[in-house]
Order: sequence, then structure tokens, then C-alpha cells
Amino acid sequence: MENKRILYISQEITPYLPESEMSEISRYLPQGVQEKGREIRTFMPRYGCVNERRNQLHEVIRLSGMNLVINDTDHPLIIKVASIQSARMQVYFIDNEDYFHRKCVFKDPEDNFFEDNDERAIFFARGVLETVIKLRWAPDIIHCHGWLTGLVPLYIKKYYHDDPLFAQSKVVYSVYNDDFPGALNKNFRKKLLVKGISGNDVKIVENPTFVNVSKLAVHFSDAIPNWSTSSQNRVRCCCLTRKKRVTLMRTTISMTKCKMGTNHLKSLKLIKKLNQGRYAAAFYLLLITLVVSSCNNTGDVGMDLLPATDLINVVNTVDKNSVTAYPYTDDSLRTDESSSSLLGTFNDPVFGRTSVDLGLQFRLGRFPRFGTNPVADSVIFYFYYRTIYGDTASVQKLEVYELEETLDPDASYYDDVDLSQYASSFKLAEYNFQPKVKLDSIYRDTVYQLVGIKLDKSLANKLITADSLDLINNDVFLQYFKGLYVKSASAQGTGAIVTLNLLETSTLQGSALVLYYHNNTDTTNLAFYVTEFSARVNSIKHDYSQAPFFSGLDQETRNDSLIYIQSTGGIQSKIYFPSLDSWKDSTSIAINKAEVIFKVDTLASDFRKYPLPFQLFLTYLDDKGNEYLPKDYSFNPTYYGGFLYSDYTYRFNITQHMQSIIKGETGNNGFYLTTSNKNSEMKRAVLKGGTSAAGIKIAVTYSKFLQ
Repeated sequence: MENKRILYISQEITPYLPESEMSEISRYLPQGVQEKGREIRTFMPRYGCVNERRNQLHEVIRLSGMNLVINDTDHPLIIKVASIQSARMQVYFIDNEDYFHRKCVFKDPEDNFFEDNDERAIFFARGVLETVIKLRWAPDIIHCHGWLTGLVPLYIKKYYHDDPLFAQSKVVYSVYNDDFPGALNKNFRKKLLVKGISGNDVKIVENPTFVNVSKLAVHFSDAIPNWSTSSQNRVRCCCLTRKKRVTLMRTTISMTKCKMGTNHLKSLKLIKKLNQGRYAAAFYLLLITLVVSSCNNTGDVGMDLLPATDLINVVNTVDKNSVTAYPYTDDSLRTDESSSSLLGTFNDPVFGRTSVDLGLQFRLGRFPRFGTNPVADSVIFYFYYRTIYGDTASVQKLEVYELEETLDPDASYYDDVDLSQYASSFKLAEYNFQPKVKLDSIYRDTVYQLVGIKLDKSLANKLITADSLDLINNDVFLQYFKGLYVKSASAQGTGAIVTLNLLETSTLQGSALVLYYHNNTDTTNLAFYVTEFSARVNSIKHDYSQAPFFSGLDQETRNDSLIYIQSTGGIQSKIYFPSLDSWKDSTSIAINKAEVIFKVDTLASDFRKYPLPFQLFLTYLDDKGNEYLPKDYSFNPTYYGGFLYSDYTYRFNITQHMQSIIKGETGNNGFYLTTSNKNSEMKRAVLKGGTSAAGIKIAVTYSKFLQ
């Protein structure tokens, strides 16, 4: 397999989507193959729930711009790319406003399967292959993951059969437990009828159920990995009734004879990989190696790796009765120069009142030349926002003041900073602000909103009459005009907190203070921008006096049935797992997996109205009370987890941390549970606590070496 090229196409990859069997395999398998010296390319859809800013996606202009015709309608193909730095691996994203800008993957918030999922599958498959053609990159193996990729084998063997780029390509299709309900659009088969594809080729999808779509994919594939899942078994029973012999990488293999049973996971040589969370890469690297080499006798595969006698006893245990949790204030949150800034007042029906103010600097883009006899007309503060947390029907009052004391871009500022002490008492503006949501398509994707607040003309006169020496550079200018303080003064009803996009991006101009003026010859304007070098500071105040957890806040007197978590320096939970102490000094035990599971209380969270955090953090306390992330996070943040799952749970893998407790390297002094992105987004959640029926679970799978 030296210098071979493998194209990976998956409907989900972590960390862009929550962890699942498919997303983890699609993440670690390409990395493992790449580390073996092979060339790889990896593709997935750019669903609307993939955060472009957080994951640093950017458009690849040279690959974008093609239109794909589906059902007699043109759909623009946009290609974006991001990097997984820890893996040194790029991921290409197939994007289109009509198909992938909605915030959900395959179902809407009401759990209805999208009517156009059939066209999304067509667009994704053709989009990937057209992009590979543009790259002029000929893959030796194309490995497809999930039903959304199920048309790739068909297109390779029929639609693109005469393209020399794919002449030597072999297709591997992996079936997962990703069934969809019912069937795709009844016209799916008709939409597949393009040049090279006959009605007989796709007759099997006259009824386009999950099984039939999978059968279509298997029929045109060269191989399918054989591991046991209920979905694959259903497909196998229908598709592999006869021996399917395939030639792959010049090796003939018998798919009905080559079976990789789960006994491989019992191999002593794989236990270490399993403990390190690299089971996906190890297991499927082995699988792909078998697919592209030879396999004639299933009974002997891997048998030389198994111990002669049973030396290991594998045990599963779950503890939820001894876990306790207590609410604590999450103070000392840095708010300077975060990725996004916040503004507004939110009267949360559960967590109480939160108010966020903003202080920021503006910088010169160039030396101003106002011309002859310049006269100021007005000055307006513009800012963009897109994300709203709260009630869009509520009107709140914003007040704007000029800063009189300098904010230092190199200093650290925390959530309790009193920005009013930095500002003048003279009010430059009072503005009634009602956040709005504007949709750019029927799929509920929001666009950026621009707000302009007209400020008192005295500031316009100050800027236009500035001495030239005050404008020679930004260091001097920031002493002359130190910036603005924007106060969230009040809110009617529930209110809301908005996330401001202050900095310029490839698609957004960024926030600015714009001076409008005229002179003897012209009427024009000058903009002062917020840049990455500008100080941007939030001041955050919380009032929990009416919250249900207030009486027990910062105390360990009552183990409640609910856990409260809030960003913006709000509420965190202190968690104790007393049962971990019983594992200390267990020298004959190896932890295979230790997982902490928190269940969302969907009723108390009111998650449809107030979206849940995408990720939580679980940190531990050392013997001195210092807070650290577990070793599992350092090994790999995705492996560590903390992401929101579709079953409304947050799951953390603390395998290595628990092993360090057993070895006596780490004490069991408790944990803190907090939100991620605490200073750049407003989010909160209510989880099931230790005394609830669901409880807080810690599930441990361990191997005990028998003496």
C-alpha cells in the first residue's frame, strides 16, 4: 500500500459533530492511515450546526463556483476547508445554502425527517467527486461512511466510469446504525437518472428505505468492512446471499469468508490502544490492512495475538448513588479580547438576572485628511450581531458614554470590572434596542444584523477638530479618544443577551465608529475600526436572589436533584465521586474506559427556547485546590468529550485520570463542571442531580488480571 491515496467521505466527523461510532472512526482512521505514510483527503457536509468561527473554516475559492443540477434546478457548490491541528489533517466541507445551512443534520427541531434529504445525498456525493476531479487527485481507495455517502459507489461505477481519474479506484462502503425513518422522497429514483445511470441500475430504490439505499451502495462497492451492527446485519442478509469476490489492490478476497470478529478487542496487544482511546484507529487500520491484503480463513485471523489462557476478566460497573453535586459561583472569568463580545440584559426565569456591559477601543485605519474647512455632520457607532439568547420581543435600553480612562489591550480584565468607573458621566446616546432575527432561507439560518447608534454631536466635533499630532499614530490617538462604554441599562420582560461580532472577517466588515462630515469640496466619512489590537472588555453582573439554588449557593449542605450550569462567570457545579477512592492501589486492575454521564433535565432547561451549551468542561482539583483538566483532555480533547449528545447527555472520558488515581498520582478531591466558551457566549443548562432518579453516572469498564 506504499504511496497509496485514500479518499474518506463521511456524513459526520468529530469534532465538527458530536462523538459517535461513525464520527470517531472518520476522525481517527484517516489520521492513522496518514501517519503510516499514505496520502489522504477527507470530506463531510458543512451542516449549519458546524461553527465556522470556532473551527476556522474558510472558503476555497478555486474549488468553489460550480453549479450542480439536481431535479432540473441549479445548486451552487461551495467548498470550505478546516484543519485539525493535533492530527495535521485537513477536512474539506461540501456547502450549499439550500441544503446545508439549516441548524440540524437530518431532522428539524420537531424531529421531522427533512423532505429533501434525498437531494442532499445526491448533492453531497457529486460535490465530493467533482471537487476531487478539480483537485486532479486520483484516489486508489474511496472509503464511504454512512448512508448519506451511499450514492458514491453508484456514481463511481456508472456516472464517472469513463473518467480516467477514477479508473483504478476501489470503493469501500461502511454500514452503521444510522437508520433513517420511513423512506426518502418518492421521486428519489427518478432524480438519479442521469447519463450513465439506467432505471435498472437503481431499481432497488423504487422504495428508498435505509436498507434499500444501503443495498444500492453495497451492490456497487468493491468491499464492505465486516463488523457486527444490527443495521449491517440487515443489509448483509439482503445483499450477501452469494459469495461476493472482489479484486482490490491486486488481491482477491472473499468477503463472505473474511470476517473480523470482535475477538480482536480481547487481544493483549490492543488493550493499551484501547486504554488510550485509539481503538477506532487501531481496529479499523487493521481492518483496512486486511481488506487491501489477503484473507482466506476467518478462523485464524488474529488468533496468534490471543493469550493461550484466559488471564483477564473484563468487568463493567456503574455508580450513581454516591455522587454528590453543589452549586458554586464561577468567578474570576477573564473577559478581555475574547473571540466574541456580549451585550444586553437577560432576566432568566431559572437563573435570575444577568447584565453585560461593554468597553472597547477604536483605531485609526489611516491618517485622516479632512480637507479644507471640515464640518462634522454626525457620528454613528455600528456593530454587528447574529446570535441572540433570550426573548427577541423584549426591548432593552442601551446607554453610550465616552471612556475617560484607558483600557490597556495587554492587561487582564475580569467579569467583575466596573467599566462605569472608566467612563464619563455625560451620556452620548440612549438607544432602545430590540434584537431581531432575519432568515436568509426557509431553513431558518440567520444573517448578521447591523445596528447603528447615533451619538451626540459633541463627539463628532471632538474627532474632526483633533490636532494633527493627536492623529499621527494609534498610540497617540488612543490617548486622545479612549473609546466607548456601552451600558445595558434595563430590559422589558425577559430581555436577551446578544453576541457581537466586532472584528472584521472575510465576509464581515466589522464594527466601527463612523464620522460623517463635509468640507468645501465633498461630503464623506471616516471610519475608526475595532481591530484585533483594540481592547474589548465585558463587565458582567448576576443576581441570583430569586433563583431556586440561591439558598444553597457556595455551600455543601444540600445535594440537590438538579445541577445548574451557566456561562459568563455564572454558575458551576462542584462534583464529588467518593467511589473513586475505593480504586486506589488496585494494582491488578487496568481501566479500559471510565465515563461520566450527565443527563439534561429538558423540562427545567426549556432547551427549545434556550439552546443548551454545545460542550461542558469537567476539571479536577489537586491537593492544593488548583483546578486542572484531566490527562484525557491533554491526550485528545475530542477523546475527552463533554459534548452534547443526541440523547441529551454530556459524556466525559476520564479513563487516564482514573488510572492515575489508582496509581496514587492524583488525589480524589472533587471536580468542577462548567460550560465551554464561558466568556464569549451566553448559555446555560439544568442537569439531573445526584438525588434524581437518573442520577449522575460514572460507568467503568476495567480488566482485572487474574493471579
